[in-house]
Amino acid sequence: MPEAPQGAPLRAEKSFVWFASAVFIVEIWVLVGVAREAIGLGAAAAAHAVVAALCVLAAVIVHRRNGDSRLPLLLAVTTSAMGAFGASGCLLIAVSVFCRRKATRSFQDWYDALFPEQEERVSERVYDRVKGQLDEESVEPASFADLVRHGSREEKQGVLAIVSKKFKPSFAPILHIALRDQENAVRVQAATAIAIIESNFAERIVSLTSEAEDDAATRLKKAQLYDDYAFTGLLDSERESDNRVKAREGYEAHLESHVDDKDTMLALGRLLLRSRRFEEAAPWLERALGGDDAPLHLAVWYMECLYQLRRFDELRELTQRYQEQSPAQSTALPPPAFGAIRLWAETSP
Repeated sequence: MPEAPQGAPLRAEKSFVWFASAVFIVEIWVLVGVAREAIGLGAAAAAHAVVAALCVLAAVIVHRRNGDSRLPLLLAVTTSAMGAFGASGCLLIAVSVFCRRKATRSFQDWYDALFPEQEERVSERVYDRVKGQLDEESVEPASFADLVRHGSREEKQGVLAIVSKKFKPSFAPILHIALRDQENAVRVQAATAIAIIESNFAERIVSLTSEAEDDAATRLKKAQLYDDYAFTGLLDSERESDNRVKAREGYEAHLESHVDDKDTMLALGRLLLRSRRFEEAAPWLERALGGDDAPLHLAVWYMECLYQLRRFDELRELTQRYQEQSPAQSTALPPPAFGAIRLWAETSP
């Protein structure tokens, strides 16, 4: 039996309750014998001394076995000092402790009942299934948004756990939905996920800032990071605008020395488009698009810009170049985008 730690609740084994009962009975027998003059005072004193010695011996044995010796020591002290009265008090304590132990559940039993092993296996299966789906590049974020809206608590928490680790801007609506969930645990986990994403962003910015400021690659990475964070949809309007300004400054500085970098042209054009600065975005997107062989997922940004500028003739001409492409040729676009492209391509001027 392990030794009871300091401050641990009293424990009364069944064997100790029987032992304390025997001590009480013997002491009562001695007391009644003296009262009826059936036992002499010497014999009574000797019997009491033997009982007290047995109580001390029992306490020593329990202590050496690293058991909880508090009740045995109490029995030895009270019985030695007060005889049957001391033994009765200790017996009452032992019985109450023993009955309370039977009536209450241990912490481990309570914890196991609250989080049963079966429930853990269910959560693990949900976590693994969601993680496997999120690992697929072609997965639709809308399906996970539906899971957060209508799924069980375990499914919602499984989605949020993976989204926080594999976050990308298209997953931002999932977090916003979770923040309005009826389950307090889901709302807390969504807020925690957002805090983790913000912390990761800050750490990456600090890491890049600590590198050489005159390094072009570092400046471009910082601009891309500011751009990505502004596009997450997790920021308030002021912080989002501030991040876009920093991203734009970084892109423009990079293009001053890398005038043919079409990827950065596209990034700058998209940034200006999201900021609704369509006139400024159009030249950058057109330069990034280049020739007729540009992939559709790049051309669609220029199409959006032309639409916002109401340059419908140019938009119609551009969509006609891509109307024969199928969704399989550009998995980065949702299927409705192809319907809109074909509609514009077939519209008469």
